[in-house]
Amino acid sequence: MTSLRSKTYPESTKSTYRTHLRAYLSFCLAFGYSPVPASQQAVATYIALLSQSLKFQSIKQYLNIIRLLHLEAGLPNPLSDNWYLKSVLRGARRELGDSQTPKLPITPDILRSILKHLNLQAPADALFWAATLTGFFAFLRKSNLFPPSSGFDPEKHLIRSDFSIIPNGMTVQIKWSKTIQCRQRVLQVVIPSIPGHPLCPVSAVLSAFSLAPNLPGDPAFSFRVGPVLSQISYHRFLSRLRSCLEASGLSPSAYAGHSLRRGGASWAFRCGTPGEFIKIQGDWKSEVYHRYLELSTESKALVALHMSKNL
Repeated sequence: MTSLRSKTYPESTKSTYRTHLRAYLSFCLAFGYSPVPASQQAVATYIALLSQSLKFQSIKQYLNIIRLLHLEAGLPNPLSDNWYLKSVLRGARRELGDSQTPKLPITPDILRSILKHLNLQAPADALFWAATLTGFFAFLRKSNLFPPSSGFDPEKHLIRSDFSIIPNGMTVQIKWSKTIQCRQRVLQVVIPSIPGHPLCPVSAVLSAFSLAPNLPGDPAFSFRVGPVLSQISYHRFLSRLRSCLEASGLSPSAYAGHSLRRGGASWAFRCGTPGEFIKIQGDWKSEVYHRYLELSTESKALVALHMSKNL
């Protein structure tokens, strides 16, 4: 059987698949089922077991590993066109519900609140702030901003030389992402210069890089303590973000790294940016970006107002 590690999945996806694989193999070992080919009864029992602790959307994600294992073994997906298993899944969906709770978007007002709790003379806080504003204005995924725990790769991850000054802004060069797996292209994203404004991303980046000078090939958001290179990892970033949110009186668990991507896209939409421009800036390959856009109550009221005026 082909190993899942040989596939060109993003690192975060590989980690998720490893978790799902361990869970499935542990289940098969405990209940005496063969992982591949999986019997109808085995899959139904696995669904029932997962239903005891997971949401319905998570159950579907865990079942995907069964499809992948069979695909790699040259076997048909046991969940495809199987009335019995579809009935079991429908039952789980009715019992558990199918609601999703996405992380809330970070807005400009929240960014201002976060800024109040930072010491921008400290390298770690300055780099945190630069990463925050870059993620917001460039609609970046967390995997674009921070290298994974498995290690930094300058051919994939953001380095200092990926940032370049242009008139009225700065370009950020994305060499690898969820949608750029084989170096088939380089994505150039522009963040704006807003002179004198506390939320100016260019000023934040230049200030952080000046305060924590590094080599051009070093991780973008890193600083040196003597000979030791210290990186702003995603875990470290999220911990600082949530501490600032809590200090601002907000619920830390309601936000994550993706809140920057969603917040930036929503703010651009609210400012009248055409949807196609938002899609290009965020490098979305489908119309799924619509799910990220947070329409304000005022904007929703305009829809009702336009309808009433034409009655």
